[in-house]
Amino acid sequence: MTVKLLVPGATITGTVAPADSFYDWVVEQQTKGTAEFDDGVSEETEQVLDFLFGQPAAELRAFREADEPSPPELVRYIHLRDAQVRIGQSLTDVGFIRVLLSQVSSWTI
Repeated sequence: MTVKLLVPGATITGTVAPADSFYDWVVEQQTKGTAEFDDGVSEETEQVLDFLFGQPAAELRAFREADEPSPPELVRYIHLRDAQVRIGQSLTDVGFIRVLLSQVSSWTI
């Protein structure tokens, strides 16, 4: 589902995506970026990425696969893929984006 969000100073459009997809994308981007500058990804980097993104993604995926609602403390953001941010006349493709729901002043489908 494509959605348009109005946030202070910008309009963001994109396709709603599950949070675990966003976390997986972050791990992929960080791994790719780290590998370009180092001789591969260190074990420490993998552990940090797993702790910050891998474990939360697995937890959210488990809730969704069990058809259970996510705990309220995990539902504070909306995640959009193929996102574009418009500020004034400038339009920027950003890929994935995570938006704090309390910052959304209005939205439309």
